[in-house]
Amino acid sequence: MKRPVAPPPLEELLEKHKQRLPEVLRLGGQPTVDGHYIHWDKLRRKIPRPADLNAGEWWTGIRLARFSQSRTLPFRDTRGRPFLYMLPDRVHAALHRIDSGASGRIGVTEAVTNPATRDRFIVNSLIREAITSSQLEGATTTRAAAAKMIRAGRRPRNRSERMILNNYLAMREVREMKDRPLTAEAVLALHRAVTDGTLDDPAAAGRLQLPAEDRVEVWDADGQVLHRPPPAEQLPERLRAMVEFANAEDGAQTTHGDRSLHPVIRAIMLHCWLAYD
Repeated sequence: MKRPVAPPPLEELLEKHKQRLPEVLRLGGQPTVDGHYIHWDKLRRKIPRPADLNAGEWWTGIRLARFSQSRTLPFRDTRGRPFLYMLPDRVHAALHRIDSGASGRIGVTEAVTNPATRDRFIVNSLIREAITSSQLEGATTTRAAAAKMIRAGRRPRNRSERMILNNYLAMREVREMKDRPLTAEAVLALHRAVTDGTLDDPAAAGRLQLPAEDRVEVWDADGQVLHRPPPAEQLPERLRAMVEFANAEDGAQTTHGDRSLHPVIRAIMLHCWLAYD
């Protein structure tokens, strides 16, 4: 994984291009490029550009357009800056398709609607998801062997099989708790379920890192740090805030303000928050 080139700070861009700002906004003031939400690292090399704009001017217009449509989250980075998000038209269209598909049974197979086969369909879905997720995390067991292990109730023979079984059991637990408010204890219980028997330090399963411990970091193949998470001292409060955000109802007022969000967007934000911390 190669770290993308960071964009210039917005304040720097505004100062540099202030004389041409009206032209920048007229020609390049859209949040997306051909409908796509792209990063500066790609945009700086993109040709053709809007007429009479260089890459920096084009990016300035895009950043201002995105900022004007963005909303603030209670999720903050290691320097205390809040994360922002905005929804391009493509995302709104995707959410509409999700809502349309979830509102009725049009197009849903009989395996889902028939009570006699529904449980088997759900189990098969959980098995597929557990295998795919674990393989993305490095598990090397084949799909056929992993599925056979789960269905037969066989004990895992190695760490890869343990990862897959843990993911399956954790997702089954999530189905049981999906209608209950999320708690910090539930998050840690799921962490324990997912990591049981897979960590070098078994005592680390189901708990937050401690201030005296070396913090987990993400490195690339060249030894460059790609992500350094918040200090362990901040984790209890960050977990509390994440749980509050997860439980907020659409339109409800929380200590972080109005957090009316589509459930899919809220789930994406929670996934990012948990991974970031």
